[in-house]
Amino acid sequence: MSSIPLRKIGDADVPAIGFGFMEMQLTAANRTALNNSDEERLKVLNAAYEAGCTFWDADCGFPSRDSEQLIRKWFKFNPDKREEIFLATKVKGAAASEFIEPQVESALRRLGVDYIDLYYQNRVDSNSSIEAIVEAIAEQVKAGKIRHIGLSGSACTPSNLRSANSIHPISAIKVDSYPAPIKLIETAREFHTKIVANRHAESESNQSEKMIKVEEVLKGVGEKYGATARQTALAWALAQGDDLFVVPCTKRIEYVRENAGAGRIHLTPEDVEEIGKAIECPDTSLVAVEDQKSEGAAPGASDSGLAG
Repeated sequence: MSSIPLRKIGDADVPAIGFGFMEMQLTAANRTALNNSDEERLKVLNAAYEAGCTFWDADCGFPSRDSEQLIRKWFKFNPDKREEIFLATKVKGAAASEFIEPQVESALRRLGVDYIDLYYQNRVDSNSSIEAIVEAIAEQVKAGKIRHIGLSGSACTPSNLRSANSIHPISAIKVDSYPAPIKLIETAREFHTKIVANRHAESESNQSEKMIKVEEVLKGVGEKYGATARQTALAWALAQGDDLFVVPCTKRIEYVRENAGAGRIHLTPEDVEEIGKAIECPDTSLVAVEDQKSEGAAPGASDSGLAG
């Protein structure tokens, strides 16, 4: 049984640690590592499923829809598992409102599914307003083709989030990295919008003095739990609140399993504070807490994503 906690996105129970597809794209850089093979990539998806990382986020930065086609192949081999996967993807480019319906239809065909669980608006076309675009996506919700609406990329700003929520509830926002801007976190929590992230401090590590220090702190805290720095970073992110989801990106089965293992780690408040100080992160667990408590929701901010 998976140790990954389940959290709510809309009315759905979703694993807090999911799986991002950025590293699964058959780009020039990835072809050798993936043996230029769908067989190898499907094995990675099998591992994600078996580990309980069933929040699959195909919102990739590349223009190719290769990852969506890979998911279609996986569902072809596993037709009985569609209901177990919480599937997210995004609008391609800055589509105007009149192009939302054909975009959704194209995504459904590429994925080989009847509905998409979470559909992100990635950019706002200069000829459309965020309100008009969300209204168009909301029509697809009424049609049963989309279950939850999200914002990502350049569309994901406090003002857009506020305007979008005036048209239809925005179930989630997607941020590239955590810590995310405080104002965005505040606005998300005001509307009980969940936060999904790709990258966190450990995944951004480099040879700078600050990041070497962060790595040392993560390793030190992790030793108390028999955890790696990668797992400790994920556990720290999840400790920011119950409205946080992380979708680490990797192409390696061992990293999928390692990421999933972070679900068993429950850091103490002192551990969370120590890591937060190392990465110079404000205590986002306290942002807009009172509004959430009134609704019975737990505070949380987000971060995630490990390139493997």
